[in-house]
This record gives sequence, structure tokens and C-alpha cells, in this order.
Amino acid sequence: MAETTQEKAEEQISADIAKIDKLAGFGHEDPILYTLTSVFPYDFFPTKMSIEKTKVNIVRHIFFGAREIESILISEISNVEVFTSLFFASLQVTVRLPSVPPKVVKYLRVDETLRAQRIIQGLMTGLSLHVDLSQVPVRELRDKIEQLGMAKAVM
Repeated sequence: MAETTQEKAEEQISADIAKIDKLAGFGHEDPILYTLTSVFPYDFFPTKMSIEKTKVNIVRHIFFGAREIESILISEISNVEVFTSLFFASLQVTVRLPSVPPKVVKYLRVDETLRAQRIIQGLMTGLSLHVDLSQVPVRELRDKIEQLGMAKAVM
């Protein structure tokens, strides 16, 4: 009986380690769906935004070697807005919590910003429809999720 319990415990540990490896992406491709960076002359320390399946990362370079990293889960995003001008665009990510101010990234290229908005909206739509995106390879997901975000924008 003790051996059976011991074997079950070892199997459970192996299964848990496999789950952690799967979640962490070990042995898998790069988890980043899309990356955009603010334009250098207007933003002396450019801000970089990367979009993954489950979160959006905003990396603000404050000074040489110093940076601030913010991660926002897709499930926590309530709205994504793009403000465009003649040359640049700003992307604003609003979080569901009322006490957290919206995150704004300025001086982005217009076409890149609109694509980022579509991708984030597609991820939000997939999450609200309870679609499991963890099994879909990133290469396939990029175009499909953008199309889903484009359909969401039309609705």
C-alpha cells in the first residue's frame, strides 16, 4: 500500500512539473505575438510594448540602464484605445480596476499601433469566448487573432 501511495505521489509530481514546463514555455517557441517600440528622437529613452498570449508588457527605459516594466494580464484589460495624429499614434490600455490609471504609450508608428490594438482586442475576444489559446502555435495565432480583433472592431 505504501508503494502505491509513493508511486501516485511521484506521478503527481511528474505531472505538476510537466504543467509548469508547459506554462513556462520550456521547449517551445518565443511567446511574443507582437512587439512595437516608440520612435527614438521624440522619446529619448524608447518605450517597448510586447504582446503575449496572456499579457501585455510595457518596458519604459527611464535612464541609461534603468527601466520600469509593467505587465498587464489580458483578462484585466477592459479597453484598448488608439489616438492618431499625422505622424504618430498613442496606445492606451485601460485596466478593469478603477483605481489604476490607464497605461499610455506615445510616439508609436500608426500602422504598428493599429495592429497592436487589433491583436489585443482579438486576445480579449478569445478570452471572453473561453478559447484556449495555449495550444495554438504563435505563428498561426498571430494572423488569426488579428482577424478576430478586426472583426471585434467592426461589431
